[in-house]
Amino acid sequence: MNVKEMLDEPGEFYYDRTTMSLYYVSNDTDPNTLWVNPNNASIEIVSQHTLINATGTSQDHPIVNLTLRGIGFRDTSPTMLEPHGVPSGGDWALERMGVVYLERTEHTLIDGIIFTRLGGNGLMISKYNLATEVTRCLFQYLGGSAIAAWGWTDEITDGGIHGIDGTDGDFPIYTRVTGNVFHQLGIWEKQASAFFQAKTARSHLQHNVVFNLGRAGFNFNDGFGGGDVVLENVLFHTCRESSDHGPINSWDRQPYLTTIRTRFCFPSLQIHPQTYVLLAQDQLHFVFSSFCCYCFLFTYEYGMYVYVYVYMQVPGHHLLKWNLEILLKIL
Repeated sequence: MNVKEMLDEPGEFYYDRTTMSLYYVSNDTDPNTLWVNPNNASIEIVSQHTLINATGTSQDHPIVNLTLRGIGFRDTSPTMLEPHGVPSGGDWALERMGVVYLERTEHTLIDGIIFTRLGGNGLMISKYNLATEVTRCLFQYLGGSAIAAWGWTDEITDGGIHGIDGTDGDFPIYTRVTGNVFHQLGIWEKQASAFFQAKTARSHLQHNVVFNLGRAGFNFNDGFGGGDVVLENVLFHTCRESSDHGPINSWDRQPYLTTIRTRFCFPSLQIHPQTYVLLAQDQLHFVFSSFCCYCFLFTYEYGMYVYVYVYMQVPGHHLLKWNLEILLKIL
Protein backbone atom coordinates (compact mmCIF):
# COMPACT_ATOMS: atom_id res chain seq x y z
CA MET A 1 0.00 0.00 0.00
CA ASN A 2 3.08 2.22 0.27
CA VAL A 3 2.09 3.91 3.55
CA LYS A 4 4.99 5.23 5.57
CA GLU A 5 3.11 5.09 8.88
CA MET A 6 2.65 1.32 8.51
CA LEU A 7 6.38 0.50 8.51
CA ASP A 8 6.48 -1.70 11.59
CA GLU A 9 7.70 -5.13 10.43
CA PRO A 10 11.06 -6.35 9.04
CA GLY A 11 11.03 -6.55 5.27
CA GLU A 12 8.55 -3.71 4.75
CA PHE A 13 9.45 -0.61 2.75
CA TYR A 14 8.05 2.75 1.68
CA TYR A 15 9.04 4.80 -1.36
CA ASP A 16 8.61 8.58 -1.27
CA ARG A 17 8.14 9.59 -4.90
CA THR A 18 8.56 13.28 -4.13
CA THR A 19 11.97 13.02 -2.48
CA MET A 20 12.89 9.78 -4.31
CA SER A 21 13.75 8.22 -0.95
CA LEU A 22 13.36 4.55 -0.04
CA TYR A 23 12.59 3.66 3.58
CA TYR A 24 13.26 0.05 4.47
CA VAL A 25 12.87 -1.95 7.70
CA SER A 26 15.71 -4.45 7.62
CA ASN A 27 15.23 -8.08 8.54
CA ASP A 28 19.00 -8.46 8.96
CA THR A 29 19.98 -10.26 12.17
CA ASP A 30 23.67 -9.33 11.97
CA PRO A 31 24.29 -6.35 14.33
CA ASN A 32 27.44 -5.38 12.42
CA THR A 33 25.77 -4.57 9.12
CA LEU A 34 22.83 -2.39 8.18
CA TRP A 35 21.81 -0.91 11.50
CA VAL A 36 25.33 -0.20 12.78
CA ASN A 37 26.87 1.09 9.56
CA PRO A 38 24.22 1.58 6.88
CA ASN A 39 26.65 3.37 4.56
CA ASN A 40 28.60 0.15 4.08
CA ALA A 41 25.57 -2.10 3.72
CA SER A 42 24.09 -3.22 0.43
CA ILE A 43 20.45 -3.84 -0.44
CA GLU A 44 19.48 -5.91 -3.46
CA ILE A 45 16.11 -5.24 -5.08
CA VAL A 46 14.88 -8.02 -7.37
CA SER A 47 12.76 -7.37 -10.44
CA GLN A 48 12.84 -10.63 -12.44
CA HIS A 49 10.42 -13.50 -11.88
CA THR A 50 11.90 -15.76 -14.61
CA LEU A 51 15.60 -16.55 -14.73
CA ILE A 52 15.64 -19.23 -17.46
CA ASN A 53 13.11 -19.32 -20.29
CA ALA A 54 13.39 -22.33 -22.61
CA THR A 55 10.68 -21.95 -25.28
CA GLY A 56 10.78 -23.89 -28.52
CA THR A 57 9.42 -22.67 -31.84
CA SER A 58 6.58 -25.20 -32.09
CA GLN A 59 5.65 -28.78 -31.26
CA ASP A 60 7.41 -29.82 -34.46
CA HIS A 61 10.51 -27.77 -33.58
CA PRO A 62 10.98 -28.04 -29.80
CA ILE A 63 14.05 -27.55 -27.68
CA VAL A 64 15.52 -31.04 -27.24
CA ASN A 65 17.73 -32.59 -24.55
CA LEU A 66 18.18 -29.50 -22.38
CA THR A 67 19.92 -30.28 -19.05
CA LEU A 68 20.11 -28.02 -16.00
CA ARG A 69 22.27 -29.61 -13.30
CA GLY A 70 23.95 -28.65 -10.04
CA ILE A 71 23.12 -24.95 -9.89
CA GLY A 72 20.81 -22.84 -7.74
CA PHE A 73 18.12 -20.18 -8.12
CA ARG A 74 17.04 -17.65 -5.50
CA ASP A 75 15.74 -14.13 -4.89
CA THR A 76 13.14 -13.50 -7.58
CA SER A 77 10.22 -11.09 -7.48
CA PRO A 78 6.77 -12.10 -6.17
CA THR A 79 4.20 -13.03 -8.82
CA MET A 80 1.05 -13.18 -6.71
CA LEU A 81 -0.29 -9.96 -8.32
CA GLU A 82 0.63 -10.91 -11.89
CA PRO A 83 -2.15 -11.96 -14.32
CA HIS A 84 -3.66 -15.31 -13.35
CA GLY A 85 -5.77 -17.82 -15.21
CA VAL A 86 -8.08 -20.70 -14.30
CA PRO A 87 -6.17 -23.80 -15.41
CA SER A 88 -9.17 -26.16 -15.63
CA GLY A 89 -12.07 -27.56 -13.63
CA GLY A 90 -10.49 -27.37 -10.18
CA ASP A 91 -10.89 -24.36 -7.93
CA TRP A 92 -7.33 -23.06 -8.36
CA ALA A 93 -6.05 -19.96 -10.13
CA LEU A 94 -2.49 -19.80 -11.38
CA GLU A 95 -0.01 -17.51 -13.15
CA ARG A 96 1.74 -19.09 -16.14
CA MET A 97 5.17 -18.18 -14.78
CA GLY A 98 8.14 -19.84 -13.13
CA VAL A 99 11.76 -19.14 -12.25
CA VAL A 100 12.55 -21.85 -14.79
CA TYR A 101 10.00 -21.74 -17.62
CA LEU A 102 9.68 -24.61 -20.11
CA GLU A 103 7.47 -24.55 -23.19
CA ARG A 104 7.69 -26.81 -26.26
CA THR A 105 10.58 -28.92 -25.03
CA GLU A 106 11.42 -32.61 -25.18
CA HIS A 107 13.52 -34.66 -22.76
CA THR A 108 14.47 -31.78 -20.47
CA LEU A 109 16.39 -32.83 -17.34
CA ILE A 110 16.34 -30.73 -14.14
CA ASP A 111 18.86 -32.44 -11.85
CA GLY A 112 20.32 -31.44 -8.49
CA ILE A 113 18.98 -27.86 -8.51
CA ILE A 114 18.31 -25.79 -5.38
CA PHE A 115 15.27 -23.53 -5.67
CA THR A 116 15.17 -21.31 -2.58
CA ARG A 117 13.59 -18.03 -1.46
CA LEU A 118 11.75 -17.38 -4.70
CA GLY A 119 8.82 -15.01 -5.09
CA GLY A 120 6.63 -17.31 -7.19
CA ASN A 121 6.62 -20.76 -8.79
CA GLY A 122 9.87 -22.67 -9.06
CA LEU A 123 9.37 -24.61 -12.31
CA MET A 124 6.61 -23.99 -14.86
CA ILE A 125 6.11 -26.76 -17.42
CA SER A 126 3.81 -24.96 -19.84
CA LYS A 127 1.92 -26.29 -22.85
CA TYR A 128 3.70 -28.99 -24.91
CA ASN A 129 6.54 -30.65 -23.02
CA LEU A 130 7.49 -34.28 -23.58
CA ALA A 131 9.29 -36.35 -20.95
CA THR A 132 10.44 -33.60 -18.60
CA GLU A 133 12.35 -35.10 -15.64
CA VAL A 134 12.91 -33.36 -12.30
CA THR A 135 15.14 -35.30 -9.92
CA ARG A 136 17.29 -34.77 -6.79
CA CYS A 137 16.18 -31.13 -6.41
CA LEU A 138 15.44 -29.08 -3.31
CA PHE A 139 12.52 -26.66 -3.31
CA GLN A 140 12.20 -24.46 -0.22
CA TYR A 141 10.79 -21.11 0.88
CA LEU A 142 8.87 -20.42 -2.31
CA GLY A 143 6.15 -17.83 -2.81
CA GLY A 144 4.08 -20.18 -4.98
CA SER A 145 4.15 -23.80 -6.12
CA ALA A 146 7.37 -25.73 -6.57
CA ILE A 147 6.43 -27.43 -9.87
CA ALA A 148 3.42 -26.63 -12.05
CA ALA A 149 2.56 -28.51 -15.25
CA TRP A 150 -0.15 -26.70 -17.20
CA GLY A 151 -1.34 -27.58 -20.69
CA TRP A 152 -3.30 -25.46 -23.13
CA THR A 153 -6.69 -25.68 -24.83
CA ASP A 154 -8.58 -22.95 -26.65
CA GLU A 155 -10.97 -21.49 -24.07
CA ILE A 156 -11.32 -18.13 -25.86
CA THR A 157 -12.63 -18.72 -29.39
CA ASP A 158 -16.39 -19.11 -29.95
CA GLY A 159 -17.24 -18.48 -26.33
CA GLY A 160 -14.95 -21.19 -25.05
CA ILE A 161 -16.73 -24.19 -26.58
CA HIS A 162 -13.37 -25.63 -27.72
CA GLY A 163 -11.92 -25.65 -24.21
CA ILE A 164 -12.50 -29.39 -23.76
CA ASP A 165 -10.54 -30.28 -26.91
CA GLY A 166 -7.03 -31.45 -26.03
CA THR A 167 -6.43 -33.38 -29.25
CA ASP A 168 -3.78 -30.95 -30.54
CA GLY A 169 -1.33 -32.29 -27.94
CA ASP A 170 -0.37 -28.90 -26.46
CA PHE A 171 0.19 -30.22 -22.95
CA PRO A 172 2.88 -31.82 -20.74
CA ILE A 173 3.07 -35.59 -20.96
CA TYR A 174 5.33 -38.21 -19.37
CA THR A 175 6.63 -35.80 -16.73
CA ARG A 176 8.72 -37.55 -14.06
CA VAL A 177 9.27 -36.02 -10.61
CA THR A 178 11.49 -38.30 -8.51
CA GLY A 179 13.70 -38.06 -5.45
CA ASN A 180 13.02 -34.41 -4.58
CA VAL A 181 12.49 -32.58 -1.29
CA PHE A 182 9.82 -29.89 -0.94
CA HIS A 183 9.12 -27.74 2.12
CA GLN A 184 8.00 -24.24 3.17
CA LEU A 185 5.93 -23.59 0.05
CA GLY A 186 3.14 -21.11 -0.66
CA ILE A 187 4.50 -18.24 1.41
CA TRP A 188 2.68 -15.63 -0.68
CA GLU A 189 0.16 -17.65 -2.68
CA LYS A 190 -1.99 -20.00 -0.64
CA GLN A 191 -3.10 -22.11 -3.60
CA ALA A 192 0.31 -23.71 -3.90
CA SER A 193 1.61 -27.27 -3.95
CA ALA A 194 4.82 -29.21 -4.34
CA PHE A 195 3.43 -30.51 -7.63
CA PHE A 196 0.42 -29.08 -9.45
CA GLN A 197 -0.93 -30.23 -12.78
CA ALA A 198 -3.77 -29.18 -15.08
CA LYS A 199 -4.43 -30.40 -18.64
CA THR A 200 -1.50 -32.75 -18.22
CA ALA A 201 -1.22 -36.51 -18.68
CA ARG A 202 0.82 -39.52 -17.54
CA SER A 203 2.84 -37.83 -14.82
CA HIS A 204 4.96 -40.02 -12.55
CA LEU A 205 5.66 -38.93 -8.95
CA GLN A 206 7.93 -41.17 -6.88
CA HIS A 207 10.34 -41.05 -3.91
CA ASN A 208 9.57 -37.43 -3.03
CA VAL A 209 9.40 -35.90 0.47
CA VAL A 210 6.88 -33.08 0.99
CA PHE A 211 6.19 -31.19 4.23
CA ASN A 212 5.31 -27.81 5.73
CA LEU A 213 2.98 -26.10 3.28
CA GLY A 214 -0.42 -24.46 3.41
CA ARG A 215 -2.36 -26.66 0.97
CA ALA A 216 -2.09 -30.11 -0.63
CA GLY A 217 1.32 -31.59 -1.38
CA PHE A 218 0.19 -32.89 -4.79
CA ASN A 219 -2.75 -31.30 -6.62
CA PHE A 220 -4.35 -32.79 -9.74
CA ASN A 221 -6.71 -30.15 -11.12
CA ASP A 222 -8.50 -32.44 -13.58
CA GLY A 223 -8.54 -35.93 -15.10
CA PHE A 224 -7.58 -34.88 -18.66
CA GLY A 225 -5.68 -37.71 -20.37
CA GLY A 226 -5.08 -39.74 -17.20
CA GLY A 227 -2.40 -42.36 -16.71
CA ASP A 228 -0.80 -40.59 -13.74
CA VAL A 229 1.19 -42.68 -11.24
CA VAL A 230 1.98 -41.60 -7.66
CA LEU A 231 3.94 -44.01 -5.45
CA GLU A 232 6.48 -44.28 -2.63
CA ASN A 233 6.27 -40.67 -1.47
CA VAL A 234 6.28 -39.21 2.05
CA LEU A 235 3.95 -36.28 2.76
CA PHE A 236 3.31 -34.69 6.16
CA HIS A 237 2.41 -31.33 7.71
CA THR A 238 0.37 -30.36 4.67
CA CYS A 239 -2.82 -28.24 4.62
CA ARG A 240 -1.51 -26.17 7.51
CA GLU A 241 -3.53 -23.15 6.39
CA SER A 242 -6.68 -24.98 5.32
CA SER A 243 -8.65 -28.06 6.26
CA ASP A 244 -10.71 -28.74 3.15
CA HIS A 245 -8.66 -31.61 1.73
CA GLY A 246 -5.65 -33.84 2.34
CA PRO A 247 -1.98 -34.14 1.32
CA ILE A 248 -3.12 -35.14 -2.16
CA ASN A 249 -6.04 -33.36 -3.81
CA SER A 250 -7.69 -34.09 -7.13
CA TRP A 251 -10.56 -32.61 -9.12
CA ASP A 252 -12.47 -33.74 -12.20
CA ARG A 253 -15.38 -31.45 -12.90
CA GLN A 254 -15.22 -31.47 -16.70
CA PRO A 255 -14.53 -33.97 -19.50
CA TYR A 256 -11.76 -33.56 -22.09
CA LEU A 257 -11.13 -34.95 -25.55
CA THR A 258 -7.61 -36.30 -26.05
CA THR A 259 -5.88 -38.85 -28.24
CA ILE A 260 -4.39 -40.61 -25.20
CA ARG A 261 -5.50 -44.20 -24.81
CA THR A 262 -6.17 -44.83 -21.12
CA ARG A 263 -8.41 -47.38 -19.46
CA PHE A 264 -11.70 -45.69 -18.59
CA CYS A 265 -13.66 -46.48 -15.45
CA PHE A 266 -16.07 -44.26 -13.56
CA PRO A 267 -14.47 -43.60 -11.18
CA SER A 268 -11.30 -45.65 -11.65
CA LEU A 269 -9.22 -44.78 -8.62
CA GLN A 270 -7.11 -47.70 -7.39
CA ILE A 271 -6.14 -47.26 -3.75
CA HIS A 272 -3.37 -49.58 -2.59
CA PRO A 273 -2.40 -50.15 1.06
CA GLN A 274 -0.78 -47.22 2.87
CA THR A 275 -2.26 -44.65 0.52
CA TYR A 276 -4.52 -41.74 1.45
CA VAL A 277 -5.85 -39.10 -0.91
CA LEU A 278 -8.63 -36.57 -1.29
CA LEU A 279 -10.89 -36.84 -4.32
CA ALA A 280 -13.08 -33.91 -5.26
CA GLN A 281 -15.70 -34.95 -7.82
CA ASP A 282 -15.13 -38.08 -9.95
CA GLN A 283 -11.41 -38.44 -10.50
CA LEU A 284 -10.24 -40.78 -13.26
CA HIS A 285 -7.14 -42.80 -14.14
CA PHE A 286 -4.98 -42.52 -11.03
CA VAL A 287 -2.83 -45.20 -9.40
CA PHE A 288 -1.42 -44.55 -5.93
CA SER A 289 0.86 -46.81 -3.91
CA SER A 290 3.11 -46.96 -0.84
CA PHE A 291 2.69 -43.69 0.98
CA CYS A 292 3.52 -42.60 4.49
CA CYS A 293 1.12 -40.00 5.87
CA TYR A 294 -0.02 -39.22 9.39
CA CYS A 295 -3.24 -37.94 10.96
CA PHE A 296 -5.15 -36.35 8.14
CA LEU A 297 -8.55 -36.37 6.53
CA PHE A 298 -9.48 -38.59 3.61
CA THR A 299 -12.56 -37.36 1.75
CA TYR A 300 -14.39 -38.46 -1.35
CA GLU A 301 -16.79 -35.80 -2.53
CA TYR A 302 -19.56 -36.53 -4.99
CA GLY A 303 -23.11 -36.25 -3.74
CA MET A 304 -21.99 -37.27 -0.25
CA TYR A 305 -19.07 -36.91 2.09
CA VAL A 306 -17.10 -39.85 3.43
CA TYR A 307 -14.70 -38.98 6.22
CA VAL A 308 -12.01 -41.51 7.08
CA TYR A 309 -9.51 -40.74 9.82
CA VAL A 310 -6.28 -42.73 9.60
CA TYR A 311 -3.54 -42.82 12.20
CA MET A 312 0.06 -43.98 11.76
CA GLN A 313 0.73 -46.56 9.14
CA VAL A 314 4.33 -47.20 8.09
CA PRO A 315 5.12 -48.50 4.58
CA GLY A 316 6.70 -51.96 4.67
CA HIS A 317 5.38 -52.75 8.16
CA HIS A 318 2.23 -54.27 9.59
CA LEU A 319 -0.56 -51.84 10.30
CA LEU A 320 0.19 -50.30 13.70
CA LYS A 321 -3.15 -48.73 14.32
CA TRP A 322 -6.19 -48.27 12.14
CA ASN A 323 -9.06 -46.17 13.31
CA LEU A 324 -11.84 -45.42 10.88
CA GLU A 325 -14.74 -43.17 11.50
CA ILE A 326 -17.10 -43.02 8.53
CA LEU A 327 -19.76 -40.35 8.35
CA LEU A 328 -22.12 -40.28 5.38
CA LYS A 329 -23.89 -37.01 4.81
CA ILE A 330 -26.30 -36.93 1.92
CA LEU A 331 -26.23 -33.47 0.40
